Amino acid sequence: MNNALPQGFVLNGVKSYTIVKPLHSGGFGITYLVKAEVMDGNIPIQAFYTIKEFFLAKSCIRDTNQNVVASSPSAQQLFADAKSNFLDEANVLHGLQHKNIVPVNEVFQQNNTVYYVMKYLGETSLEQYVRDNGGTLTEADAINILTSLAYAVGYLHDNKILHLDIKPNNIMVCREQGTVLPVLIDFGQACFPKSKNKVRGYSSGFSPAELKDVACCPDKTADVYSLAATLLSLLTGKTPEDAATITKAKIYRMMPDNISERTSDTIVRAMCSSPLDRLQSVQTFLASLLNDEGSETEAIVIRKSFSIKTVASIVAGIVLLVVCVFGIDFNHPADKQDTTTVDADSTSDVSLQPQKKDTAQKQQEKQEPTLPEKPQKNATPESKPEKPSATNQHTAIPQKQSGPTNGIVDLGYAVWTGETLNGKPHGTGTMRFKRNHSIAGCTNEAYSGCYVKGFCEKGVLMSGTLYDDSGNKMEDFVR
Repeated sequence: MNNALPQGFVLNGVKSYTIVKPLHSGGFGITYLVKAEVMDGNIPIQAFYTIKEFFLAKSCIRDTNQNVVASSPSAQQLFADAKSNFLDEANVLHGLQHKNIVPVNEVFQQNNTVYYVMKYLGETSLEQYVRDNGGTLTEADAINILTSLAYAVGYLHDNKILHLDIKPNNIMVCREQGTVLPVLIDFGQACFPKSKNKVRGYSSGFSPAELKDVACCPDKTADVYSLAATLLSLLTGKTPEDAATITKAKIYRMMPDNISERTSDTIVRAMCSSPLDRLQSVQTFLASLLNDEGSETEAIVIRKSFSIKTVASIVAGIVLLVVCVFGIDFNHPADKQDTTTVDADSTSDVSLQPQKKDTAQKQQEKQEPTLPEKPQKNATPESKPEKPSATNQHTAIPQKQSGPTNGIVDLGYAVWTGETLNGKPHGTGTMRFKRNHSIAGCTNEAYSGCYVKGFCEKGVLMSGTLYDDSGNKMEDFVR
């Protein structure tokens, strides 16, 4: 590694640290694995630490005595200001205490530069961890990791610190009591209170576009953007497109089919190109991701009227059920009605029509020869002997079905969030499209990112309103 201190070089802080090897080199510094002797009671043991050295790659060189100096006279002021800022920021980090932020043990100066000593976290970055686990993480695992990191970033924001370089390679993965512990490192681009640092880096795919402008004053939403981009990379195994070219539709197309609409929407809202359009804080990001803020939009309610035929079918089914359960005798003149056809306008008084009584009686007389000749002993005058056909045939008895429940259904081309029945969209809800899809009754074709708030029946989208990927209404439709 160019410009790194050699193996075996000794740095003197509170302890003497011997360099084992360099770990990482970036635009703002070089990180080393070092060892030092510590005492456990009366027993000396060897402990490992990580040391970050300030080294402004584009403006520094190392002389023959291993001192860090400006690479040219014109870079001297920049080097001096950046080193002063690094020292101030190292002292601020020394005062932070959060389990998901690398702890700084001490800060010291040597070789005309600044060093700070951190806990050694191993050498597995989040980027490496994902590769070692098949290239992607499950939605649950990715959210667990991002939730821990988001709380750490929120803690930084409460202390008026912006990290401004959140990405999988700046997150170390440790194990704590059998669970994964992500730890945020590398504060080389961070913005601290009263910081005068004008040197800022940019990580394509993870940094928002405004960080390309060194004159801009970034806010909390820059870190929110990077958190969402990191989550996207964990779910897809890919680095997102640069902020200058990525769009909502591209984010939706990147998303695996099994990712929930809640997570997809949160990432899209956090990665808006304009800081004003993003989720404005880590708290709102977490609320959206963990579904703590309620539904983003209320599902529209479309009342579906029942046809006369449907009403007739329901009435016939109820009558059949009552007959099967209670054995009601249709020989009774007051109860007999013709159920072969049902007129919804006359069902209330059909049993009172005398011509129906006569017809029923004639039918009964014709059926009598087929009945058993020997009457049952316990039969009452109003009871009707059981027909052989009723005992030999399996009569379908309507089963009571549970009503729709709320859930998420992945349809492949879209994700439905709302009421479901028997595993299919049924009722009101939102259908978010992952790719181009035609909708019956709709003049516009839905594209990736579009969504419908509407009504489904047995998995079929019947009616609703189509919106584009920015939430603008496109049209109402009915199948």
